[in-house]
Amino acid sequence: MPEYRRWRIPGSKVFLTIVTYQRMPIFKVARNAARLMDCFEHVLQNHSAALVAYVILPDHIHLILQTAMENSDYSVIVKEVKRRFTKSFESSVPVSRSRAMRKERGVWQRRFWEHTIRDEDELGTLIDYIHSNPVRHGYVSLAKEWPYSSFQAYADDGYYEDSDWVGFVPDDSDELLKLVGE
Repeated sequence: MPEYRRWRIPGSKVFLTIVTYQRMPIFKVARNAARLMDCFEHVLQNHSAALVAYVILPDHIHLILQTAMENSDYSVIVKEVKRRFTKSFESSVPVSRSRAMRKERGVWQRRFWEHTIRDEDELGTLIDYIHSNPVRHGYVSLAKEWPYSSFQAYADDGYYEDSDWVGFVPDDSDELLKLVGE
C-alpha cells in the first residue's frame, strides 16, 4: 500500500480542511464547536504551534496553522485534536466494520486536506477564503455574523476596513477552489 507523504517545512503556515464523518453537522451545536476550540488550544500549546485563522462550519473546519521551527509535523497536531475531541464526544453514528476494527468512532473522515502556504499573497487570499466560507455556504449574510471564526479578531485588528465585509464567493472555475481542495 502506498504511503502518503506530506510536505513539511519548519515554521511554515499550512492551510487545512478537516471534515466530519459522512459530513455529519456535529458543529451545529454550539457546545461541540466550543469543545473543539478547547481541544485546539490544548494541543497547540503542547506543540508550540499557533492558529492563524479558522472557521468551524457544521460539518467541516478550515484553518491556517503556523508550525513551530523545531517541529513542523502538523499531522500529529490534527491527529491529537481529533482524538481529544472524539473522546469528549458521544456519537451514535453506526460505523462500518473497517472502522470498528480500527476502533474509529464515526466522528471524523480519516484524512484531511493540506496546502503549505507559499507567500503572503496566498496567505491573505486563504484568510479571506476562511472568513467568507460561512457566507459562501449560505449560513449568514455577513462574515461577522458567524460566531465560530477568527473573523472578528481580524476585524478588531483592522485587517478588514469594513466590519460588514461579506467576502467573496469564487466561481467553480476559480483557481482558489483547486488550492483549497474543493
